[in-house]
Amino acid sequence: KINCDGKRREPELKLVKEKKGSLLIYITADQKLRYERLKKRSEKIGETGLTYEQFLAEEKSKAEVNIPTLGKKADLNLENNDSLEEFKSKIKQVLAELL
Repeated sequence: KINCDGKRREPELKLVKEKKGSLLIYITADQKLRYERLKKRSEKIGETGLTYEQFLAEEKSKAEVNIPTLGKKADLNLENNDSLEEFKSKIKQVLAELL
């Protein structure tokens, strides 16, 4: 079973870690690249006109500030700074090694 969901709080992390056979993967990308991708996706209201400064302020919000700390507790860390194809290749490689 694979769960692809953002864990942002310690209790969520604990639930994942307590599951037998669980594997916590922390996926991150450079801040500027994350901002550019967010603008391109525009999934949520307000993201279209979001400035980089506003994005940085949101990164300091209560829901976001713990993410890097939780990432340090992950079993595996992946950087997503390249193309989508390269990231998919990394994921396939990880899954092949695990399965």
